[in-house]
Amino acid sequence: MITAPARLTFLTLFATASTWLAGCASVSAPAWLEEEGPTLSEQREARAEEVVEKFEERRAEAELKSAESAMERGELPACETTLRELIARRPGFAPARLLLADVLLMTDRRAEAVKHAELALREDPNNPAVHYSMGLLLDAAGQRAGAISYYKRATDLSPENELYASAYRTAERIATAHLGASPPEQIQEAADPSPSGVVGRVDGNSPNASTDTTTAVKATDTPISDEVRALFAQAEQVARADDPTELGRILRDAVARCPDNPHVPVRASVLALKHDQPTLAAEILTSAARCFPQDPRIHRALGVACYRQGAVEEAEVAFRKALSLDNADSLSYFLLGCTLAKNGQTEAARQQFSRAAQLDARADNVLR
Repeated sequence: MITAPARLTFLTLFATASTWLAGCASVSAPAWLEEEGPTLSEQREARAEEVVEKFEERRAEAELKSAESAMERGELPACETTLRELIARRPGFAPARLLLADVLLMTDRRAEAVKHAELALREDPNNPAVHYSMGLLLDAAGQRAGAISYYKRATDLSPENELYASAYRTAERIATAHLGASPPEQIQEAADPSPSGVVGRVDGNSPNASTDTTTAVKATDTPISDEVRALFAQAEQVARADDPTELGRILRDAVARCPDNPHVPVRASVLALKHDQPTLAAEILTSAARCFPQDPRIHRALGVACYRQGAVEEAEVAFRKALSLDNADSLSYFLLGCTLAKNGQTEAARQQFSRAAQLDARADNVLR
């Protein structure tokens, strides 16, 4: 039985509670209760999107590694297919575009290679590797001024990277070559029978070459086999990993597999020179000169390799031999002029430069 004092206390509490409950509508709720946050459904959706994005990132990295492995094995079509599928799914993935640009460059599709490199640059403008790749592409297309700016930017972004710095120094020395100044000490593409040479030719012969088949090499050599192309692609990857021993092994193997094709040792020597291995290039070309004594391209490339080693007299002999086999090759005249200038024979050098300019106006432009 409730006593009077207890009943009074109960009624008082009931009245107070009733007053509180009745006044709830007029009492302001704490601010944190009024703040709207994501609903449980929205939180779940955000977490799901995050999981999917992380999965796609891991998948992209795995596919990129798969493409790199295919390139190392020389399986360029498989590499290209993987990269194109990856880019279609993730168009902003710059590493995939860069690797695809390398594949396109190796298969002589330079315009498309530049397009992908430009897109990669747009996606990742502060990546030194992207700038370096753009430099290589422009260099290969003969656009040295543009290449230098990209090499410089790569060097500025990654000053400790000797590969970028070496490319920048080399391109600058070649671009500033002129009579009276130091001749280009790093002419590597001069040996390359492609449009990327300073005064290059698509087939490695001069446009005015003699039609006498006893002195001039035919424009059409035996095509390089897919097997050897794969080795060259592998050599590029190994060179970038800075493994000169493995690079030498691969290039010697490539030459050995095509003993009857003079274009193969020339191409192998260009790769060696490109990656600062003139001794390896000279070794390959000295042997090739014994096998193909009447091929001016072999002797011209040998001259470049000797020049790069500082063996100026040997370089002069090689360039003169090349000219004895093809006396309409402006590039050989130009390189002989550089060699004579290096040896202090200024007037003799001037005569060679003049002869080169008579045959090809581009030689005169390089000297201006």
